[in-house]
Amino acid sequence: MSRSDLALSEISADDDRNRSLVRFGWSLLIEVPHLIAGFVTFSTLVLLLDPTQYGQVGTLVAIAAIVGPIATFGASWRMLQRVVTSSTPKQDLSLAVSVTLLGTLTGSVLVALLTPYVLRGAIGWTTVLLFLIGQVSCLWLLELAIIYTVGVGRLALGAAIRLTSTAIRIGAVTVFALGSDHSVRSWVWHLCLSMLLSSAVGYLLLQLKTTGPLRWRTPSFAEFTDGVPYSLGSTTESFLAASDRPILQRAGWSAATGTYAAGYRIVTLAFIPLIALLKAQDRRMFAAGSEGIRPAYLAGKRVAKSAGFLMAVVSVLMFVSSPILESVLISVRPEYRDTASVVRWLAALPLIKAIQFSFGNVLTAAKAQTSRVKLTMAATAANFVGNVAFIPSGSWKAAVGTTLVAEAVLAMLLWRACRKLVQAV
Repeated sequence: MSRSDLALSEISADDDRNRSLVRFGWSLLIEVPHLIAGFVTFSTLVLLLDPTQYGQVGTLVAIAAIVGPIATFGASWRMLQRVVTSSTPKQDLSLAVSVTLLGTLTGSVLVALLTPYVLRGAIGWTTVLLFLIGQVSCLWLLELAIIYTVGVGRLALGAAIRLTSTAIRIGAVTVFALGSDHSVRSWVWHLCLSMLLSSAVGYLLLQLKTTGPLRWRTPSFAEFTDGVPYSLGSTTESFLAASDRPILQRAGWSAATGTYAAGYRIVTLAFIPLIALLKAQDRRMFAAGSEGIRPAYLAGKRVAKSAGFLMAVVSVLMFVSSPILESVLISVRPEYRDTASVVRWLAALPLIKAIQFSFGNVLTAAKAQTSRVKLTMAATAANFVGNVAFIPSGSWKAAVGTTLVAEAVLAMLLWRACRKLVQAV
């Protein structure tokens, strides 16, 4: 290679790194406002609602977390696979919107009718339905619009949509706080209206700033059945992350449940840089996946190196700062002092997740989602058995142990699955 060719190669590499940093910056602007809105909402509700009322809100959130991934039938993942190479991406978005609307509205109505019987009338079916329309249908439609901007390389537009929706959500929280009615039903109305407005404004921005019409497309039956592996994957991952808390509660460790939940929540906040980094690389990953498993694996290895380095730094920072967190908790809320120990024990989780998400996304991008689902279900089943066996005697320390083992094993299995598929080509 001549000196001029070498110089051009170095310039190209520098440009590529600069573009990656710009994409990462825009991805942070997509993720961080969502975190801020959630924190403001959480703080306001804790201040205004009594524990019984907040327990009802928590129940609604848990229901939405289960219904959402199932009812969308993997529409966002499948759309992302298509739009990165599509000549008519708006048509792919239209199809994803149709699947999401039909699936989430149907699921919301069915769950709303059944929930009062399960909760023994604590929450009326109309309140549940309104909450699910806002927190499932509207929220997933909004996320679909943002994922579309990722797929077509318009991250700045995605950030604008997120910032707008965040402002609307915080506005709704403010109106609720300043009002006189601080009931769960009143909050649900504010939430539903704010999410309806957020999704409407989001799609208006999308329509104004991107080319092509957005029209209703009637999905085929196969569009739903083919999306089941994607929805199962998301649901199983949620169950893997959350199954330990109900078991802790049922085993009689009530205080430990709150301590562990608070610590786990702090650790998950550390995932924000990782999610932003992965989102910045999604377009490349899925474009590589359209060419087969080998290009996707090579792209995934590059992402894993960057994500692994970034989250290793985060993990170390969490570990070394946990004594500071403990000192603060002893001064402010001494009953939560063990939360710092939970954070210290779980400090390795961000690094494990960096490897797990990177190679899991390789399988999804290369249309090998079934393999990802099978491995996730196996790890989730093992985690559940471990929780049932060890949490009754080991409390939150057992929950930490089973979580780390299951997540680490899943990361290794996903990496091995990628290598095996590459070797089989």
